[in-house]
Amino acid sequence: MRHMLFPGVTVCSANPYREDRVKEAIDVYARSHSSDANETDRETLFVSMLIDLFNRNESDELVHLGFQKSDMLLECSYNGISCSSNFIHSLSLVFGNCFTFNWKDSSHKLYSLTELGSTLMPYKGLSMTFYVPSHLNYPLNDFEDGLILFLHDNNEIPFIAKNTVRLRPGLAHTIAYRKSQAIFLPKPYTNCTTVVEKSLRHIYEVIYDSHYAHQVAYFEALCYELCEQAYIFSKCLCILPIPVIMRYAFSLDRDGRLLANTCIESTTRSSCKRNPHGCLVFSMCSTMCTHAFFY
Repeated sequence: MRHMLFPGVTVCSANPYREDRVKEAIDVYARSHSSDANETDRETLFVSMLIDLFNRNESDELVHLGFQKSDMLLECSYNGISCSSNFIHSLSLVFGNCFTFNWKDSSHKLYSLTELGSTLMPYKGLSMTFYVPSHLNYPLNDFEDGLILFLHDNNEIPFIAKNTVRLRPGLAHTIAYRKSQAIFLPKPYTNCTTVVEKSLRHIYEVIYDSHYAHQVAYFEALCYELCEQAYIFSKCLCILPIPVIMRYAFSLDRDGRLLANTCIESTTRSSCKRNPHGCLVFSMCSTMCTHAFFY
């Protein structure tokens, strides 16, 4: 217990896009396609622009369109220790820029539960103060004001589509958690694995800086997402890169990597992507040897 690590904590804006930057990008996109960016077709242009950025592998531009840590984080303290610089960046196609505290990385300190600073504090644990610039949110019905928070192991990818906590702006939130851990014996007792294959590694390299991508553990749920994309590509010749960003499709036997575009709505390719569950028949995803649960 004394040396148990505090979990990784990932925070994202509940609305991933800044209106000022998106409007500027839409205007540039419209001019390059000889279109007028009026309010009526701005949403259509917005979707087309995102697809174009994805197809051209412009992840840096997607990062620019979202909220930066400096836009939101005002203060961070862990047991009285200042921690505003102890975050790493990741990119989610659902929530844009996300920032993780207490990530397992040689350049950042990992905090244990018993680590204390010299400052007196009313409560132990992680305390973060955020500014939520709702007036800058791009108006989309699918998103809302506030923050998204996710607890996970220190070397585990924050799979934002699962187990998220939504935080409303203008309120103070206290989050308590319990952690349990499942550990499976390796072969010949089970088929669990810790090996990160090249297909998963590619996803990690899109989500993280390349330095961090090689430190992410194998994650079974993301393996199934890759399996679905492989099945979709085998049927549709396109992929649906949600909730994670991926630029390549892998064949179902995992031997081939192919450059792939996103499936565009209102096309014949679009309809075939809706039933990807056949991939489970071909699934080669092994169980994780160690998995932490936070609840």
